[in-house]
Amino acid sequence: MMRIFMLIKREAAFLRGTIILIGLILAIFCAAFLSVVSVYFDVPEGLYNYFTIKSKRIPISITDVSLGEAEAFGENFVYGTKAGLTTDMEIKAKRNLIIEPFETAESPFTVNNSTYRAYAVTSDGAKKFEDDLGNIISEGRWFKNPGEIMVTKSFSTMLGGVKSGDKVQLGDMPFTVVGIYSGEDIRENLSNRLPPLCSFYICVDKSENMDFCYINHPTLKSMRADYTRLLRQGFDAVIPDNLYGVFENIDLCESLFGAIGIVLGIMVLFILYSLIAIFYRHRKAQICRLKLLGARNGTIAAVYCFIAVAIGLFAVTAGTGLSFVFNIFFMKLCTILFEQPFTPHFHFTIPLSLFIIISLFILILYFAFGLKIKNAQIAREIKHE
Repeated sequence: MMRIFMLIKREAAFLRGTIILIGLILAIFCAAFLSVVSVYFDVPEGLYNYFTIKSKRIPISITDVSLGEAEAFGENFVYGTKAGLTTDMEIKAKRNLIIEPFETAESPFTVNNSTYRAYAVTSDGAKKFEDDLGNIISEGRWFKNPGEIMVTKSFSTMLGGVKSGDKVQLGDMPFTVVGIYSGEDIRENLSNRLPPLCSFYICVDKSENMDFCYINHPTLKSMRADYTRLLRQGFDAVIPDNLYGVFENIDLCESLFGAIGIVLGIMVLFILYSLIAIFYRHRKAQICRLKLLGARNGTIAAVYCFIAVAIGLFAVTAGTGLSFVFNIFFMKLCTILFEQPFTPHFHFTIPLSLFIIISLFILILYFAFGLKIKNAQIAREIKHE
């Protein structure tokens, strides 16, 4: 073992200039590669967070499915609309109302030229209201079971002043008023995972088929994952129009940084190839001498591969530090540009993976070059010397 270390020390001294030059060049390209890869992960993540906050509510709509089927897609909140149940029907109560359809996003309805909304949820969805909003209710309780309805104070007045315990009929379906809430109080407390504020919420059975089911997501990233999954499964899924452009911009960022990362990765491997080629050409005579003196291929490989791997370790370590500094700087620029925090992250697995790839590539290259040295070449090299 000591002899190998002595050989390593001796060969490193002969190749000092080459090692320093190649090491610095490799460190610069590793830093550039690691910087681009870090930005590749952090910028799209920051954009997803930015547009999550800007969008406030992020639903996917799917048509002609039951609320139970929609809830089976994941843990996200699900609510629905249906003609004859939440719009386009007559409400019979103390005062009857004709609910007319109104063709805009998420199917509102109109009463006397004023726009309102209503949504249907299951008992699971009803429980999330109670969990999220607690005691923000004016009269009665939160709904829990199919056949129950909650209305705002203003809408209860429109229905003739209905109270908790009164019966109302939506089209052909009867419901019991169990709670009355203040729209302003709920507006301030609705979380992103619950549906928008509306005039009344009804609790229906999970098997109730809806014209539109809306799957509300806490983040834009989770919404996109579900949207892609739904399309692959053949569902007619739709997202808000403005989000298509957002996804295109995020994809563009990923494509740009991904392409730059691939080019820089190829450059890193090319530099490693050049390093091994220089070792082979400059020290070929010495390799032949070592073989002539009885040194095994493994011993010789250990000497030069150790030097090359040590250079790779230095380059990755230095590159990691430089890349993190660059990533912090770039994230600060994005924060200024979008006026929303973009957080830099240290991805330990990236430099570790790069070092493993570099080490494997060095071993493969040395093995390939080592095959070129045959016994006849050994004698020829020594004679030439």
